[in-house]
Amino acid sequence: MMNVLTILIWLVCFYITLFCDKANTDKRGSFNNSGYSTKYYHEIGYIYTQPPMKTSVMSMAAYDMEIAAVQCLFTCQKENSAENLNCVAVNFNSENGTCQLLSNQPVYKYDECVVSDDHWTLYMEEPIKFPRDCEDIRKRTLDQYYEIQPDLDKPPFSVLCGIGPSMATYIQSHKSSSHFDFQNATWAQYRDGFRVYPPGLSYYWIGNENLHTLTSSRDYTIDFLCRVNRTFSLFILYSSILVGSEADFYRLNIGTCAYRTRDILNDAIWVTANDEAKINGSVFLTHENVTENACARQGGWWYNNCTNANFNTANGNMFWGSYDCSYGKIRVLRKKP
Repeated sequence: MMNVLTILIWLVCFYITLFCDKANTDKRGSFNNSGYSTKYYHEIGYIYTQPPMKTSVMSMAAYDMEIAAVQCLFTCQKENSAENLNCVAVNFNSENGTCQLLSNQPVYKYDECVVSDDHWTLYMEEPIKFPRDCEDIRKRTLDQYYEIQPDLDKPPFSVLCGIGPSMATYIQSHKSSSHFDFQNATWAQYRDGFRVYPPGLSYYWIGNENLHTLTSSRDYTIDFLCRVNRTFSLFILYSSILVGSEADFYRLNIGTCAYRTRDILNDAIWVTANDEAKINGSVFLTHENVTENACARQGGWWYNNCTNANFNTANGNMFWGSYDCSYGKIRVLRKKP
């Protein structure tokens, strides 16, 4: 009887140390790249649907499910020591006390193997991280907003992610039927970003500050699509993209053209009939800067003297070179080695 009581007291103390200390030391939420001060991180209401190394029902489940959860974690540590198993996470069922020992854990939030389930809690040695961009996301749904964190020294932010094999990160999407006024949006709106709800392609701008953070974190290609009509669209891909900080007016630096439809005249970034309309290396302006540049009345965009393309002008007036666009979108993808 004394041995049983000793074990119970030890488990209760371990439980208080593990769970209560976690609650007191960090209240920022379970998805956090900087982590907590305790060993295990938990996702209540989720199960990691990977084949477990071992499955068993905890004996303490007959008395207290919270203590049984601690027993499950202790079992993971014990199995590591006794059998050289690499147990790094557990699934615990708070309804029947089932404990699943796992040899791996999800790395990023939005993993398709992390499934919502009211009766399960996933405990891990490492916190789940925010994806760095849309290509880290493994859930393939409709065009949707997801939180990403390209720079671990800056907070995460929400972006529009496309569907399909590439899972590109959207910079912009603008349909001529949109009710949002791109042309008269302010510097602050373009800096912070704007979007349609529920998620869709009607109107969206990632936000210049987010664009600066994203393109400064790793190498990306950038593509522009101008839908001219139902049967024809212009598509052009550039080899790199880097956007400066707000102090530098989000200056645009784009690499050379890597692919385009039709001929070279479709390159509205580098090749124009008027050198002053080349926008590579230019700064971002809004209608508030019209006294500095009269072309800025067209809406928030990059301007040299003027511009040979603009997807952020008035609805129905978008253009790329000599083509009018009924729909425009801009995306980035990681640069392949």
